[in-house]
Amino acid sequence: MMPLDDRLSQAVADLRDDVETMEAPPFAPKRSTAPAMLALILVLGVGFALASFATRSGDDLGDVSVATQPEPADPVNEDPPSSDVMPEGESRDESETDSESDSQLDTGRSTVRTGQFTAAEAGEFLLPLPAGTAWSPDESRLLMYRTGSAGSGHFVADSSTGQTIGVMPLPFTPADIEQVYWHPLDAHVLLYTSGADIMAYDIATEQSQVVVSFDPCDRVDSGARPVPPTSGGTFSLLCHAGDETTLLVHDLDSGLSLSAPTTGDTAAIASPSGQSLVRWNNDGSASVLDASLAETGVTLDLDDNLFVLIADDEGREWAATTQFSGPAVGTVVLLPLDGVGDPVVIIGPDRGDPYPPGGTAMSAGGGVVAVSIPGADDGELEGRITVVDVNSTLVSPVDLSIPHNSADMHGYWSRPFLSVSPSGQFVAFSSDSGGDRVDTFIVAVADAKD
Repeated sequence: MMPLDDRLSQAVADLRDDVETMEAPPFAPKRSTAPAMLALILVLGVGFALASFATRSGDDLGDVSVATQPEPADPVNEDPPSSDVMPEGESRDESETDSESDSQLDTGRSTVRTGQFTAAEAGEFLLPLPAGTAWSPDESRLLMYRTGSAGSGHFVADSSTGQTIGVMPLPFTPADIEQVYWHPLDAHVLLYTSGADIMAYDIATEQSQVVVSFDPCDRVDSGARPVPPTSGGTFSLLCHAGDETTLLVHDLDSGLSLSAPTTGDTAAIASPSGQSLVRWNNDGSASVLDASLAETGVTLDLDDNLFVLIADDEGREWAATTQFSGPAVGTVVLLPLDGVGDPVVIIGPDRGDPYPPGGTAMSAGGGVVAVSIPGADDGELEGRITVVDVNSTLVSPVDLSIPHNSADMHGYWSRPFLSVSPSGQFVAFSSDSGGDRVDTFIVAVADAKD
């Protein structure tokens, strides 16, 4: 393995200490007074019972995972090197993002700028949120991360112009640089955790407010990897209280919370509908839970490989993952969350594709799965961004395949990070283009396919 993978394997070994099964502590989240906008959003769902988990819409925010190696891989996104201390908030000169763009595409929701999206200076790295969900729910904005010689921090960019909205860096410190999330019900609000609180940052007012506090917890976070809330408001976290770690699921609509024991190092990942959650097990597999956090009896044989969750046109939900061994080998393999039927290989040797390379990053949204694989372009998978449609598994699933042109000039920050938009119409990805900076690019899947 490469040194970075060695580091990841050791990190996971340290993190995955067995935690004895425990009774979940009772949760009594305290709702705080928030701005009128947030209060209205949170009140809308109070009349609904937590059964609303079972009626979420199928179009979820994108999600990201990374397959790090051909042998059994650690189910952890690669941790970035320690970043510099974020400088105090500054306004970014809009002219700095006036890079040439191929076009603008009107989606009916927003107009998205395609082509080169940012214009980094020498030594500056501008990329979509690493290993997280960059797009706002309405696709009007992207959550970005800047590092390198210019300093480090998050910022928000207008998807139609590339211009920075508000200050850069954003004036808060999340649990991890990957664990900042768009509020699924408000494209102007970002969510993060601080101590035992879920916090909401309003981009317009540049102020943070407490959404809910969890008294039994010393702190709450997503754990080892980012776990964004679903489009319906299911927000899954871990509660750390002393030596105990408990699974916590909070409904941003109703304000209700559930908890359950867990031995995993990451919050359970909610499916697009909110009807299921997937929880890691200590043996590298994952268990499927229902909306009440009860076991369904379905186990996904992931062999420690990361996954994203996606729904097809019929509403059936799947875990998309990379499999290096077993009955279904491929760069993109679908495992049914209902446990009915065999895995489905979308990209793999059985379909004439190469054996899956290592280092694959994966993102999903709107019925499509996108993968980025580092390295030089081999014309097949390595060195390329590949987008597949889960609804075309028996025909020609590949919708898009383009080189990302990132030449590993800057180590971790040269990785081709990617994020699929909620509609599945756009993919944002980063590349060093073989030079002294890293920029973000956006491609429209439909345009590239035609």
